[in-house]
Amino acid sequence: MTLADKTVPNPAEFTTRLRNITEELRVIQKDLYDMAASIPSKSSPLKKEQHSQLVNSLLSLTLLADLKVVVDQLRQILRTYIDTVADQAANHKDYPLQVYRIQRATEALRLLHQGAQELAEGELASRPSFIEHIDSVVERRLRAPQAQAKEAAPPCDAA
Repeated sequence: MTLADKTVPNPAEFTTRLRNITEELRVIQKDLYDMAASIPSKSSPLKKEQHSQLVNSLLSLTLLADLKVVVDQLRQILRTYIDTVADQAANHKDYPLQVYRIQRATEALRLLHQGAQELAEGELASRPSFIEHIDSVVERRLRAPQAQAKEAAPPCDAA
């Protein structure tokens, strides 16, 4: 089969496939993140071992390496396409890159928010907040001069 024998995909079908693959990759990304974050840090060694076995049964090193190679190659191709489209759009040269950067930043912020929320609901929820800590320090400092003044005052002689 030569290069001329290959047909160019139907643009509408190709766009639909790209959207579907993009959504599926987002789901895979979320699943991988959830698997990594699903075991609480204070779990017993047995529970951590069971979790590790479950993750290892789902993910093999070969599978992950193959996925990484494909994603890296796809990233290079997409970067070339983005650069080409940006060069063709003279008035909006950086628009596709800006959209891409905004999407990546949004996803990173979403993951950070999710991680922070899990921390806040977990072990950090039992600790006093920064404001509460500062408030207690201020309270102690305000009481300390009063206590020192009482100790420094000479005793009253009742004669």
